[in-house]
Amino acid sequence: MREQILEALKKIQAGERPMPELGICANVYKILGSRREDLALEENIYKIIEEMSPRWPNYAGDPAYPVEGSSEVFWSAVAKRHRWDPEDDHGALRLDLLEWLTQELSK
Repeated sequence: MREQILEALKKIQAGERPMPELGICANVYKILGSRREDLALEENIYKIIEEMSPRWPNYAGDPAYPVEGSSEVFWSAVAKRHRWDPEDDHGALRLDLLEWLTQELSK
């Protein structure tokens, strides 16, 4: 599963973001998942990424929202517009987390 997640992270880094309004986990799920809901796959993805996130140097304190630190900030209209924007604080941090996850899973 870790190798599959790594490959999906690389696709996201290359700009493949099937759900650009959402974060890393949801995009990994969409890339790896079939058209139907697969709860086991989703749980595995979230489990692996959420276990890794607290080790990220810029961790905001919530394993489910490691960039923003809370669901309120993650779901805000501003955050949705700038989710992957390298010029935005949260967008830049998300891209940094993406790079960090890719490096960690490559080890």
